[in-house]
Amino acid sequence: MQFRTKIVGFAVLLACGAAVCATLILVLARGIERGLESVTLAEDQLALYLAMETNISDLLRLQITAAAAPSTDTMERLAETKAAVRQDVETIRGIVEQEIALRGEGEAADLARLDRIDAVLDDIESAFGQIPPGSFGPQPINALAGPLMTVVEALDERLAPLVDLAVAEEAAEVIAARTDIARLSRRSAQAGTAAGLLTLLAAVAGTLALLSSFMRPFGSLVEGASRLAQGDLSFRIPEGGRDELGRLSRDFNLMAAQIERSDRALRAEEEELQRRVAARTAELEEANARLAAQDETRRRFLADVSHELRTPLTVMRGEAEVALRAGEATLGAQAQDALAAVVEQSRHMSRLVDDLLFVARRDAGEAPLRLSRAPLGEFLEQTVAVAGQLAPDPSITLTGDPGALASVVEVDRGRLHQLVMVLLDNALRYSPDGGTVSLEAQRAGAEVTVAVRDSGIGIPRADLPHVFDRFVRGSNALPGGTGLGLPVAKAIAEAHGGRLTIDSHEGQGTCVTLTLPVTEEGAAP
Repeated sequence: MQFRTKIVGFAVLLACGAAVCATLILVLARGIERGLESVTLAEDQLALYLAMETNISDLLRLQITAAAAPSTDTMERLAETKAAVRQDVETIRGIVEQEIALRGEGEAADLARLDRIDAVLDDIESAFGQIPPGSFGPQPINALAGPLMTVVEALDERLAPLVDLAVAEEAAEVIAARTDIARLSRRSAQAGTAAGLLTLLAAVAGTLALLSSFMRPFGSLVEGASRLAQGDLSFRIPEGGRDELGRLSRDFNLMAAQIERSDRALRAEEEELQRRVAARTAELEEANARLAAQDETRRRFLADVSHELRTPLTVMRGEAEVALRAGEATLGAQAQDALAAVVEQSRHMSRLVDDLLFVARRDAGEAPLRLSRAPLGEFLEQTVAVAGQLAPDPSITLTGDPGALASVVEVDRGRLHQLVMVLLDNALRYSPDGGTVSLEAQRAGAEVTVAVRDSGIGIPRADLPHVFDRFVRGSNALPGGTGLGLPVAKAIAEAHGGRLTIDSHEGQGTCVTLTLPVTEEGAAP
């Protein structure tokens, strides 16, 4: 059964209960109303019979008075009393007819009694009519005796019993009607209470039944949602009947089954992905290990080759210098030039080997430094002076705030000199005649920066990511050079705990910035 149908049925049941209660109350109310009408009619009849007794007594008295001593006033009062008695009889007759219409033919005996009362009244009036009227003065007693005896007999033996019986019956009827009203009132209260209690019990029972039929599947839905939220995708709720909650239960189980299938598929895909990732990670780790081993082999090769080349180069340079000095008197100019070239190239090769060996050791974390404290401004002035002698045009400008120039740095003077000379050499080589090269020192907290700017040709954007790679030269680089300058400079900066950055725009110049940590305050040695 649909839940909506249950609610409608429950509402119809309540409506029927209310209708039964209302009908019962209306029926009882109608009975009470009819009882009240009967009481009213009986009381009116009782009052009229009592009034009629009084009027008949007055009628007898006035008739005797009129016969004995007639007067105009007495005759008028006698006529009024006769009319009142007749009116009482007609009024009672009308009330009896209402009772017959209300209760049925059971009240027909009252009409017969009224007819007899009318007959007695006619006889009394006829008896009074037999009294000879006197012209003036009282009638003789013998003339009144016969008619009066007839009237008295009619009153005592015929009319009085009828009126007394009518009064007694109407009084009993009033009492009975009131008793019926009281009984109906009690029944009405009892019936109303019983109907109300039954309706209330039906409402409570129906409400509990509806709540039970609703709460059981609803509680199952709540539990199912909670279990699904906790990850128990295999949980299913009991499927109800054919109502809305039953359909909802079935839809819930269908949804849970779909979620479970989707979760299984996702878990399978996740496991497959993890397996692939693990396999790929293993491959990458293996490849990385091979690359690391190759890189280590390369570094060791470079270090070993550089180390092994230093000795023969040193010997070659030394022998050539000795031969050049010893043979100044015996060797010709051509031989001396050749020996001088050998000495110069040996020195160049020795520097290249030293640079390669330093970079290789830096990659291995073993770069040796001879550290000492030096004021930055003084060190830069000396380096600028040396660079200015190598290339007087363009000129080099050294600027900086006093705090930066006065900063003390702990450096390997030779290596730092080599670094700054690499930057200045590049700036001088790639700046046009009349261009500008500047060094600017700035203090920033516990660090100091040295920026080398030029107005040269700049570096193409595509070459910027590779400027610190060994043996890599830019697409617009001038002839000469080995591609080791900037890589060596970066290795020196990092060996000092600093960093080297570059910013360049083709056709607008280049700015290379060296950042070094400042040594704690103290005098340089």
